[in-house]
Amino acid sequence: MTTTAKKSSPNVPPILLDDKDVQIALKLSEDLHLNEIGCVHLLAYAKQAFDLVGREPQEILRLATGLLYTERRDLLTALYAFLRLSHSPPARTYHSKSVVVLVQGLEADIVSDIQKYLENLISNGLRLRLISLIKELSREEPAGLAVVCRERLILGHCLVLSVLFVRTSPEDVKDIFLVLKDGASELSGTNVTIKCQTCFFLYITFSLLFSLVIASVLDAVLSRDASFRHDFHEIVMAAGNDPNVEGFVGSIRLAWTVHLVLTQDALTGRDTISSASSSDLGYLQSCLEVIFVRKINYFIYLLIE
Repeated sequence: MTTTAKKSSPNVPPILLDDKDVQIALKLSEDLHLNEIGCVHLLAYAKQAFDLVGREPQEILRLATGLLYTERRDLLTALYAFLRLSHSPPARTYHSKSVVVLVQGLEADIVSDIQKYLENLISNGLRLRLISLIKELSREEPAGLAVVCRERLILGHCLVLSVLFVRTSPEDVKDIFLVLKDGASELSGTNVTIKCQTCFFLYITFSLLFSLVIASVLDAVLSRDASFRHDFHEIVMAAGNDPNVEGFVGSIRLAWTVHLVLTQDALTGRDTISSASSSDLGYLQSCLEVIFVRKINYFIYLLIE
Protein backbone atom coordinates (compact mmCIF):
# COMPACT_ATOMS: atom_id res chain seq x y z
CA MET A 1 0.00 0.00 0.00
CA THR A 2 1.29 3.47 -0.91
CA THR A 3 0.36 6.67 0.91
CA THR A 4 0.75 10.19 -0.43
CA ALA A 5 1.89 12.77 2.14
CA LYS A 6 0.54 16.31 2.02
CA LYS A 7 2.64 18.87 0.20
CA SER A 8 4.12 21.66 2.32
CA SER A 9 4.21 23.94 -0.74
CA PRO A 10 2.46 24.02 -4.13
CA ASN A 11 5.89 23.83 -5.80
CA VAL A 12 6.97 20.68 -3.91
CA PRO A 13 5.95 17.33 -5.45
CA PRO A 14 4.01 14.89 -3.24
CA ILE A 15 5.99 12.39 -1.19
CA LEU A 16 5.03 8.75 -1.77
CA LEU A 17 5.26 6.48 1.27
CA ASP A 18 4.79 2.74 1.58
CA ASP A 19 3.70 1.04 4.79
CA LYS A 20 7.29 0.65 5.99
CA ASP A 21 7.96 4.37 5.44
CA VAL A 22 4.86 5.28 7.43
CA GLN A 23 6.00 3.17 10.38
CA ILE A 24 9.50 4.64 10.24
CA ALA A 25 8.10 8.20 10.14
CA LEU A 26 5.88 7.45 13.15
CA LYS A 27 8.86 6.01 15.04
CA LEU A 28 10.96 9.09 14.20
CA SER A 29 8.14 11.29 15.48
CA GLU A 30 8.02 9.37 18.76
CA ASP A 31 11.79 9.27 19.32
CA LEU A 32 12.62 12.81 18.20
CA HIS A 33 9.53 14.61 19.58
CA LEU A 34 8.66 15.98 16.12
CA ASN A 35 5.35 16.15 14.29
CA GLU A 36 4.63 13.45 11.73
CA ILE A 37 4.78 15.74 8.69
CA GLY A 38 8.24 16.94 9.70
CA CYS A 39 9.39 13.34 10.02
CA VAL A 40 8.02 12.51 6.58
CA HIS A 41 10.14 15.28 5.11
CA LEU A 42 13.13 14.09 7.16
CA LEU A 43 12.68 10.60 5.75
CA ALA A 44 12.43 11.99 2.21
CA TYR A 45 15.62 13.95 2.80
CA ALA A 46 17.34 10.77 4.03
CA LYS A 47 16.28 8.98 0.84
CA GLN A 48 17.95 11.74 -1.19
CA ALA A 49 21.14 11.63 0.88
CA PHE A 50 21.52 7.84 1.15
CA ASP A 51 20.68 4.76 -0.85
CA LEU A 52 18.07 3.24 1.45
CA VAL A 53 16.92 0.47 -0.89
CA GLY A 54 17.09 -2.87 0.93
CA ARG A 55 18.17 -1.37 4.26
CA GLU A 56 16.58 -2.46 7.52
CA PRO A 57 14.16 -0.04 9.23
CA GLN A 58 16.49 0.31 12.22
CA GLU A 59 19.34 1.44 9.97
CA ILE A 60 17.07 3.90 8.17
CA LEU A 61 16.04 5.30 11.56
CA ARG A 62 19.69 5.72 12.51
CA LEU A 63 20.61 7.49 9.27
CA ALA A 64 17.60 9.81 9.37
CA THR A 65 18.23 10.66 13.03
CA GLY A 66 21.88 11.38 12.27
CA LEU A 67 20.82 13.76 9.49
CA LEU A 68 18.57 15.65 11.87
CA TYR A 69 21.28 16.13 14.48
CA THR A 70 23.86 17.10 11.86
CA GLU A 71 21.54 19.71 10.34
CA ARG A 72 20.54 21.02 13.77
CA ARG A 73 24.14 21.29 14.92
CA ASP A 74 25.19 23.08 11.72
CA LEU A 75 22.27 25.50 12.03
CA LEU A 76 23.06 26.31 15.65
CA THR A 77 26.77 26.72 14.90
CA ALA A 78 25.99 29.04 11.98
CA LEU A 79 23.64 31.14 14.12
CA TYR A 80 26.25 31.43 16.87
CA ALA A 81 28.96 32.40 14.37
CA PHE A 82 26.66 34.97 12.82
CA LEU A 83 25.82 36.51 16.19
CA ARG A 84 29.51 36.63 17.12
CA LEU A 85 30.33 38.27 13.80
CA SER A 86 28.75 41.47 15.05
CA HIS A 87 30.15 41.18 18.56
CA SER A 88 33.48 42.76 19.33
CA PRO A 89 34.38 44.92 22.38
CA PRO A 90 36.16 47.91 20.81
CA ALA A 91 33.17 49.93 19.54
CA ARG A 92 29.57 50.09 20.70
CA THR A 93 26.53 51.82 19.28
CA TYR A 94 23.42 52.19 21.44
CA HIS A 95 19.97 52.56 19.92
CA SER A 96 16.52 52.95 21.44
CA LYS A 97 15.65 49.33 20.73
CA SER A 98 18.99 47.58 20.55
CA VAL A 99 22.54 47.44 21.78
CA VAL A 100 24.78 46.61 18.83
CA VAL A 101 28.50 45.96 19.15
CA LEU A 102 30.25 46.86 15.92
CA VAL A 103 33.15 44.95 14.40
CA GLN A 104 36.20 46.95 13.45
CA GLY A 105 37.16 46.68 9.80
CA LEU A 106 33.70 45.98 8.40
CA GLU A 107 32.14 48.48 6.04
CA ALA A 108 29.30 50.54 7.47
CA ASP A 109 26.69 49.21 5.05
CA ILE A 110 27.61 45.60 5.86
CA VAL A 111 27.36 46.31 9.59
CA SER A 112 23.99 47.97 9.02
CA ASP A 113 22.69 44.97 7.06
CA ILE A 114 23.87 42.57 9.78
CA GLN A 115 22.26 44.72 12.45
CA LYS A 116 18.91 44.88 10.67
CA TYR A 117 18.90 41.17 9.96
CA LEU A 118 19.68 40.29 13.58
CA GLU A 119 17.06 42.70 14.91
CA ASN A 120 14.43 41.20 12.58
CA LEU A 121 15.32 37.65 13.60
CA ILE A 122 15.18 38.38 17.32
CA SER A 123 12.14 40.66 17.14
CA ASN A 124 10.23 38.00 15.20
CA GLY A 125 10.61 35.37 17.90
CA LEU A 126 14.14 34.00 17.68
CA ARG A 127 14.92 34.74 21.33
CA LEU A 128 11.67 33.14 22.46
CA ARG A 129 12.56 30.05 20.43
CA LEU A 130 16.06 29.94 21.94
CA ILE A 131 14.58 30.02 25.44
CA SER A 132 12.05 27.28 24.69
CA LEU A 133 14.68 25.06 23.02
CA ILE A 134 17.02 25.31 26.01
CA LYS A 135 14.18 23.95 28.12
CA GLU A 136 12.83 21.42 25.61
CA LEU A 137 16.22 19.83 24.94
CA SER A 138 16.57 18.89 28.60
CA ARG A 139 14.56 15.74 27.78
CA GLU A 140 16.14 12.45 26.72
CA GLU A 141 16.91 12.11 23.02
CA PRO A 142 18.48 9.35 20.88
CA ALA A 143 21.70 11.34 20.43
CA GLY A 144 22.49 11.04 24.14
CA LEU A 145 22.91 13.55 26.92
CA ALA A 146 26.35 14.85 25.88
CA VAL A 147 25.23 15.83 22.37
CA VAL A 148 22.09 17.53 23.62
CA CYS A 149 24.03 19.38 26.33
CA ARG A 150 26.41 20.78 23.69
CA GLU A 151 23.43 21.99 21.67
CA ARG A 152 21.88 23.62 24.73
CA LEU A 153 25.17 25.31 25.53
CA ILE A 154 25.35 26.83 22.01
CA LEU A 155 21.75 27.96 22.43
CA GLY A 156 22.71 29.59 25.73
CA HIS A 157 25.59 31.46 24.12
CA CYS A 158 23.26 32.65 21.35
CA LEU A 159 20.81 33.83 23.99
CA VAL A 160 23.46 35.91 25.75
CA LEU A 161 24.47 37.56 22.47
CA SER A 162 20.84 38.20 21.55
CA VAL A 163 20.38 40.18 24.76
CA LEU A 164 23.22 42.45 23.64
CA PHE A 165 21.67 43.00 20.21
CA VAL A 166 18.00 43.60 20.98
CA ARG A 167 16.67 44.67 24.35
CA THR A 168 14.71 42.12 26.31
CA SER A 169 10.99 42.42 26.91
CA PRO A 170 9.51 41.83 30.38
CA GLU A 171 8.15 38.51 29.12
CA ASP A 172 11.64 37.47 27.95
CA VAL A 173 13.10 38.20 31.37
CA LYS A 174 10.44 36.19 33.18
CA ASP A 175 10.84 33.25 30.80
CA ILE A 176 14.63 33.23 31.12
CA PHE A 177 14.33 33.36 34.91
CA LEU A 178 12.01 30.35 35.01
CA VAL A 179 14.31 28.33 32.72
CA LEU A 180 17.26 29.38 34.91
CA LYS A 181 15.53 27.90 37.95
CA ASP A 182 14.86 24.68 36.03
CA GLY A 183 18.48 24.55 34.88
CA ALA A 184 19.81 25.12 38.39
CA SER A 185 17.61 22.32 39.71
CA GLU A 186 19.14 19.97 37.11
CA LEU A 187 22.47 20.38 38.90
CA SER A 188 20.88 18.69 41.90
CA GLY A 189 19.40 15.88 39.81
CA THR A 190 20.44 12.35 40.66
CA ASN A 191 21.16 11.60 36.99
CA VAL A 192 23.93 14.19 36.73
CA THR A 193 26.79 12.00 37.92
CA ILE A 194 29.49 12.36 35.27
CA LYS A 195 31.85 15.30 35.75
CA CYS A 196 31.77 16.50 32.12
CA GLN A 197 27.96 16.39 32.10
CA THR A 198 27.86 18.38 35.33
CA CYS A 199 30.11 20.99 33.72
CA PHE A 200 27.76 21.24 30.75
CA PHE A 201 24.77 21.76 33.04
CA LEU A 202 26.71 24.41 34.95
CA TYR A 203 27.79 26.28 31.79
CA ILE A 204 24.23 26.21 30.44
CA THR A 205 22.95 27.67 33.69
CA PHE A 206 25.69 30.32 33.57
CA SER A 207 24.54 31.44 30.13
CA LEU A 208 21.01 31.94 31.46
CA LEU A 209 22.41 33.78 34.48
CA PHE A 210 24.52 36.11 32.32
CA SER A 211 21.54 36.83 30.05
CA LEU A 212 19.49 37.98 33.04
CA VAL A 213 22.34 39.99 34.56
CA ILE A 214 22.93 41.82 31.27
CA ALA A 215 19.21 42.52 30.90
CA SER A 216 18.87 43.72 34.50
CA VAL A 217 21.88 46.03 34.50
CA LEU A 218 21.81 47.43 30.95
CA ASP A 219 18.15 47.56 30.06
CA ALA A 220 16.53 50.76 31.25
CA VAL A 221 13.32 49.81 29.42
CA LEU A 222 12.44 47.44 32.26
CA SER A 223 12.58 50.32 34.77
CA ARG A 224 9.62 52.03 33.08
CA ASP A 225 7.26 49.07 33.52
CA ALA A 226 5.88 49.28 37.05
CA SER A 227 3.74 46.16 36.59
CA PHE A 228 6.78 44.14 35.51
CA ARG A 229 8.89 45.39 38.42
CA HIS A 230 6.22 44.30 40.88
CA ASP A 231 5.69 40.87 39.29
CA PHE A 232 9.38 40.14 38.77
CA HIS A 233 10.25 41.22 42.30
CA GLU A 234 7.66 38.79 43.63
CA ILE A 235 9.06 35.79 41.75
CA VAL A 236 12.69 36.73 42.49
CA MET A 237 12.03 37.02 46.21
CA ALA A 238 10.13 33.73 46.46
CA ALA A 239 12.13 31.39 48.69
CA GLY A 240 13.05 27.84 47.69
CA ASN A 241 14.55 24.74 49.27
CA ASP A 242 17.11 23.68 46.66
CA PRO A 243 20.52 25.23 47.56
CA ASN A 244 21.65 25.29 43.92
CA VAL A 245 18.50 27.06 42.80
CA GLU A 246 18.67 29.48 45.72
CA GLY A 247 22.30 30.28 44.93
CA PHE A 248 21.58 31.23 41.32
CA VAL A 249 18.37 33.04 42.24
CA GLY A 250 20.38 34.93 44.84
CA SER A 251 22.75 36.05 42.09
CA ILE A 252 19.76 37.37 40.16
CA ARG A 253 18.58 39.16 43.29
CA LEU A 254 21.95 40.89 43.39
CA ALA A 255 21.65 41.94 39.73
CA TRP A 256 18.06 43.05 40.38
CA THR A 257 19.34 45.16 43.28
CA VAL A 258 21.83 46.86 40.95
CA HIS A 259 18.97 47.53 38.52
CA LEU A 260 16.89 49.10 41.31
CA VAL A 261 19.84 51.24 42.45
CA LEU A 262 20.39 52.51 38.91
CA THR A 263 16.68 53.23 38.61
CA GLN A 264 16.70 55.23 41.84
CA ASP A 265 19.76 57.16 40.69
CA ALA A 266 17.89 58.16 37.56
CA LEU A 267 14.95 59.34 39.66
CA THR A 268 16.98 61.51 42.01
CA GLY A 269 17.29 64.24 39.39
CA ARG A 270 13.52 64.60 39.08
CA ASP A 271 11.49 67.14 41.02
CA THR A 272 8.95 64.69 42.45
CA ILE A 273 9.12 61.15 43.77
CA SER A 274 6.29 58.97 42.48
CA SER A 275 4.57 56.19 44.38
CA ALA A 276 6.24 53.75 41.98
CA SER A 277 9.69 54.95 43.04
CA SER A 278 8.67 54.58 46.68
CA SER A 279 7.73 50.98 45.94
CA ASP A 280 11.13 50.49 44.33
CA LEU A 281 12.78 51.61 47.56
CA GLY A 282 10.85 48.87 49.35
CA TYR A 283 11.95 46.34 46.73
CA LEU A 284 15.54 47.48 47.15
CA GLN A 285 15.48 47.17 50.91
CA SER A 286 13.97 43.67 50.87
CA CYS A 287 16.53 42.52 48.27
CA LEU A 288 19.46 43.82 50.30
CA GLU A 289 18.18 42.15 53.45
CA VAL A 290 17.91 38.74 51.76
CA ILE A 291 21.28 39.12 50.02
CA PHE A 292 23.12 39.78 53.28
CA VAL A 293 21.21 37.20 55.33
CA ARG A 294 21.79 34.41 52.81
CA LYS A 295 25.39 35.41 52.04
CA ILE A 296 25.05 35.39 48.29
CA ASN A 297 28.58 36.72 47.95
CA TYR A 298 29.86 33.40 49.33
CA PHE A 299 27.93 31.46 46.67
CA ILE A 300 29.39 33.65 43.93
CA TYR A 301 32.87 33.13 45.43
CA LEU A 302 32.38 29.36 45.29
CA LEU A 303 31.31 29.58 41.63
CA ILE A 304 34.40 31.58 40.72
CA GLU A 305 36.63 29.16 42.59
